[in-house]
Amino acid sequence: MTTPTAERRFLLDRSPMEIAVFEMRFPALSGLVSIAAGMEVRDLVAGATGCSFSSVDRAQAHEVMLTLNPDGTTHQQASSAQGVQIVDGGSGAALWVFPGQLAVQVQAYTRWSVTLRPLIDAALVALKQVLAPAAVARVGLRYINRFQNPRARDPGFWARRIEPSLAGPLVGGPFAGQVVGAQHQLELNLGAGLSATIRRGLLPEATPRGTYSYLIDLDVYKVRTEPFEAAAVLAAAEALNRQAAHVFRRTMRTELAQELGLHDVGEGGVTP
Repeated sequence: MTTPTAERRFLLDRSPMEIAVFEMRFPALSGLVSIAAGMEVRDLVAGATGCSFSSVDRAQAHEVMLTLNPDGTTHQQASSAQGVQIVDGGSGAALWVFPGQLAVQVQAYTRWSVTLRPLIDAALVALKQVLAPAAVARVGLRYINRFQNPRARDPGFWARRIEPSLAGPLVGGPFAGQVVGAQHQLELNLGAGLSATIRRGLLPEATPRGTYSYLIDLDVYKVRTEPFEAAAVLAAAEALNRQAAHVFRRTMRTELAQELGLHDVGEGGVTP
């Protein structure tokens, strides 16, 4: 559930986002996605967005599933899939199409409505035309944010800027003055069938030497099998983006929000 403060829409003048990814999982219809199918998807997305996507290459995805048996032993099952990677060299945007997965990734992110939504919309329409999946099983958005500051020469710098319940050992306790690295993961139930995973941690930086950054890796998703409709998946992604923005805002204390130039906007603005 979100708080009244978190529900306000906002933008950042200085965004810490490094990568934004949309992912959709669906029941696989075949063992591979061919280069020919990849080029067809590329042409449809390029025609709708204006991105060139000049590169279409083969790609391989590997997954390992661990199952805990009643007797305490584990069973490991590995699988792989053949697909394509479609890259726009100019912007760095990329698509991955596998027999049971579509992913859209951008690096130069400004805001949802400008950077990510148009690509997702075009990719979903192209997927429907080329692969025609019957259902969707998972929709997710992942935003990787790295907070950096040349003045962050002490881990305590981030203890004053990150929500204390996330900063954890940086804020207090017997080890607070000795921490030089920390990685944690938090699972959230956002209600309405939505969930989130926050991976966060303190990282030493090579440049400027002796400084530290703080990582907020936010994955917001919905797991539910439904008939595939491009418009419905896009609407689900819109809802996930709003939830991601609400969660992300609550990771920052007031001082950090001010340093990043956070300002509230009207109904049209959503960040991440």
